[in-house]
Amino acid sequence: MQGHLSIVLLAAVVVSSFLSIVVKVLGPVVDLLEQRPAQQDAVLAWRHHRAGTIVGNIPGVILGSSITTLGFAILLFYSIVVTVPRSLEEAAEIHGASRAGVFRQVVMPLCLPGIAAGALMIFNVNMGRLLVDRG
Repeated sequence: MQGHLSIVLLAAVVVSSFLSIVVKVLGPVVDLLEQRPAQQDAVLAWRHHRAGTIVGNIPGVILGSSITTLGFAILLFYSIVVTVPRSLEEAAEIHGASRAGVFRQVVMPLCLPGIAAGALMIFNVNMGRLLVDRG
């Protein structure tokens, strides 16, 4: 069952990458400009005190850039996690590790180099976009 769920979620990420960048960026802007709970949570998360301050400034640009590269990041990190051999996870479970312990002590250390490389790639994509837009 877990395999089917991961395939469905992966398909959802791929399908969402077909959305235009305009839809990805303007969708949250519309949500943030209206008085909704999502807007209030976003404002509180960025520690702003008045409505709409996340739109048109640095936190808003960071949020927009993160949204546009989220699908790429998920696909990149998924491809890293699936390379971990299942036999290592099973061995840790046989020796008494919980699911969280297996993830923390086996999967994460094996994925850290790939996660660091993926984070740098996403950083480069976002910085390139921000520098081109600003220039």
